[in-house]
Amino acid sequence: MPVAWSALPSLVQEGILKEMSAENIFFLSLASKRTVDSMSRFRNKNVSGVMMVFGKDAVGIRFETSDKNFFNCEKIAFKLDAFPRITGLYATNDNKMISEFVYESKENVVSETHNHLLDLFRKSRNLEFTVAVFDFKNYKWVPFVKRAKIMAENIGISQLETFIESHSELESIHLEKKVIGHISPESNLYNINHVSWKALKFPFNEFMNNFKGKSAALQCSGHLNGHVRFFIRSWLKGGYAGNLKILHVLRTGQEIFYDDMLLESFFDKVTPFEKAGVSRELPSFKEIKKQFETLPNWFQETDRDMVIERESDKKKALVKMGANDFIFMVLDDEDKAFLGRYLAFDRHADTRRVQKWLGAKQRFPSAIP
Repeated sequence: MPVAWSALPSLVQEGILKEMSAENIFFLSLASKRTVDSMSRFRNKNVSGVMMVFGKDAVGIRFETSDKNFFNCEKIAFKLDAFPRITGLYATNDNKMISEFVYESKENVVSETHNHLLDLFRKSRNLEFTVAVFDFKNYKWVPFVKRAKIMAENIGISQLETFIESHSELESIHLEKKVIGHISPESNLYNINHVSWKALKFPFNEFMNNFKGKSAALQCSGHLNGHVRFFIRSWLKGGYAGNLKILHVLRTGQEIFYDDMLLESFFDKVTPFEKAGVSRELPSFKEIKKQFETLPNWFQETDRDMVIERESDKKKALVKMGANDFIFMVLDDEDKAFLGRYLAFDRHADTRRVQKWLGAKQRFPSAIP
């Protein structure tokens, strides 16, 4: 004989929820208000993010979990072309249908679903909302948005700035297509902490001159070697925002980056690493990479890791050079401590030189013989 979810003992409910996927939890929660109230009492440790996708004929939902990002999970979508009854489709990532459900109101489908998700996962720690906008005509404003992916074609700069202004908690934005119109130095786009732009049509130095955030990932074409050289020189002279943490330039086209050529004039300020890839383990790199985790082709391994120092304030920056990537990351104390431990156990490292270079107060273990 079937038993209502709310009639099950709390320990049984909690045990079942731990074994269920985020998609199945959401689907079950639609059974009734009593069901969602009962389910929301438990903290879901697995769900860390919710993405609402606004397309031309549907609004979708995807969940970010500890073992899946947004683009490697099942799909839930509300078909908007079936007004006045909104058919919800719950399908696997290969479009195999699992089940259907119905919403009665097209106008309220977004706000009702958003509120439902907030209620359902209200005990999940650090739950972040992301919106992906393919069509602004169907976009419905939702609160508490931390990240945005703008996939729409031919978006105007005024439309983009209005979107940013209406989401005061926005911390990260990804622009997939070109933006129409002139971006003034006072644009609120430059105030977002984390910006990625896949179709930047002007020199990245021009963008960075006005950028006030922490990290930028910019895909550019054309002759970039000179721009990279100019960027490094400007930073060494104290240029760019004081809170800048990381710049990633992804090259498109035929030209490649040549690290020896680019850093030739700075070689006396450079400390090379024998092993590439150490920066992937830096605490700051891991933290910032989360902002761009929906960009699977970005942050590929580069050929060499090097460090430069700015004389005016002794700030150090790690530079990664590769055929397709230029990555520049300002190191904080935690990063420098990590590098100190790494280099101390590098059999090729001069431990005293490493201590002097890091300006470290603590003593690091001797290098392994």
